[in-house]
Amino acid sequence: MHVRDSKNQQGSQLALSSPTWEDFVAHITK
Repeated sequence: MHVRDSKNQQGSQLALSSPTWEDFVAHITK
């Protein structure tokens, strides 16, 4: 999963593995 600021397309990206992304989503949806 690659995450970036959609308003700053030239900016940095955060790259996460699938298990890390799934853990993050599970944590924020509790």
